Amino acid sequence: MTHATTLPVLVPAPAEQAVAVIAQLRERDLVVDHAPFLELRPQRDADTRHALAALTEGRLRHLVLTHPTSLEVVASEGASPDLAGQPPVAQLPAGLEITAVGEDTAHALRERGLTPTRVTTTAELLAAPPEPETPGAPLLLAGISALDPSFAPALSSAGHAVTALITHRVRSASLEPQIVRDLRLPGYGAIVLTDPLVADLAGHLGIHRDIRVITRDAETSARARARSLVVHGEAAAPDAGAFADAVQQALRTEIDHG
Repeated sequence: MTHATTLPVLVPAPAEQAVAVIAQLRERDLVVDHAPFLELRPQRDADTRHALAALTEGRLRHLVLTHPTSLEVVASEGASPDLAGQPPVAQLPAGLEITAVGEDTAHALRERGLTPTRVTTTAELLAAPPEPETPGAPLLLAGISALDPSFAPALSSAGHAVTALITHRVRSASLEPQIVRDLRLPGYGAIVLTDPLVADLAGHLGIHRDIRVITRDAETSARARARSLVVHGEAAAPDAGAFADAVQQALRTEIDHG
């Protein structure tokens, strides 16, 4: 047993993204601290309602979903009642094209009973955006307020008539001083980064080199490394079980400082 396995694992994801990961980590007998670095607040104003009504009524033929949490809003419009604790499933029109940005977004869609037409990355979408069936075809671009500002112009240049929908507003959360100290001591065995935005915030906290950094996917790993973090593990699949497996494996491995 390494020293890291006796320390807690920090999950800094918003509550919406943290529940399943925390459950899987605890199933592996790991001690978990949950301290969100940010909050995602659903946006349910008139513009949101109009955009989602256009989607469910079939007036928009293509949905580009850029963040898994956005399904909380998108899938609630005209959704069927919740059964046996399962998330509601939106009544989206047949033939709707759905582009998922990131494997985690694709996984979230499948959990709702929705099959993405294509799965892409941010870089792939910007370099080669999907073409519309006909020029000027309407498209809904949905994501959180940290949405990459290059998405809408890239899709417009490809010939889509883009409606951008912000499903959640992002707010930084206040961290207790002890959490910041424990990240620098180190007081944690590992920190898990669920998406690039959380990786951005983690990169500014001066994380001790003995704390394992585990990411959910390649895009989050790239952002973490861009913030000078050393990535010790990456989930093999975009689900909570694979994420917890990567954490467990990283904690079992001694860090070589060279």
